[in-house]
Amino acid sequence: MSFKDFDDFPFGWADHEDIAIALYDRFGDDFGQDRIYRIRFTDLLDWIVEIPQFTGTREQSTEEHLEQIQAKWGVRVAGESMNELERFRDVTTFIFDVDGVLTNSQLIILEDGSLLRQMNVRDGYAIKRALEKGYRVCVITGGKSLGVVERLQGLGVVDVYYGVKDKVEAYREFMDLYELDDAGVLYMGDDVPDYEVMRLVGFPACPGDACPEILSLAKYVSDKGGGAGAVRDVIERTLRVKGEWLPGPGEEVPRSV
Repeated sequence: MSFKDFDDFPFGWADHEDIAIALYDRFGDDFGQDRIYRIRFTDLLDWIVEIPQFTGTREQSTEEHLEQIQAKWGVRVAGESMNELERFRDVTTFIFDVDGVLTNSQLIILEDGSLLRQMNVRDGYAIKRALEKGYRVCVITGGKSLGVVERLQGLGVVDVYYGVKDKVEAYREFMDLYELDDAGVLYMGDDVPDYEVMRLVGFPACPGDACPEILSLAKYVSDKGGGAGAVRDVIERTLRVKGEWLPGPGEEVPRSV
């Protein structure tokens, strides 16, 4: 839909999608998706009030309005459907595998036989942000690393199932514990051991470097790899669509480490 198609249809602050389309019509591909999320709200506000069909005022704007517009504009630029981000709106619970999701699936083997993994600090920030906003975060892994467990608990994750042989059984135990609905669960896995669990949840997702079986099952494939921001990607999308990603005035920013 081109900019001129809006000539006879004024819109205000509640019309996030119309505003996003108008901004896309003006700037085209001058802004990449990542750059859009770094635009200052003062600049975004200036551009919005310049839209001929826009009837709102500066005084009526809120951070939630601007964040929603920013998110929908980013989706538009990425070439996705304007409804793409809406798929994340019903997510209330995140469940993650460790190896290949929270890590890059590689292990460093020391001479004494101990194994080292590497995690992404930005994933950690996203996990803390989700917990602060009231989402449940659970980790189910076949690994037995106490260092991983300590790291996750340090981020505030209470439900960590490790050394798991049957992920479906662990999943059902977690779901029964909190009386959760499968439809609200986003599970991110990367390999065959995650397959059966991902068939049960409402929103199966995976990193971009997952195995073929998981890629074909996932409803969302991140453009980020395991341990390279895939976890942050799905959390950020979920919180952005609800206007919860950026801290509000006076809200403390969570530490990621």
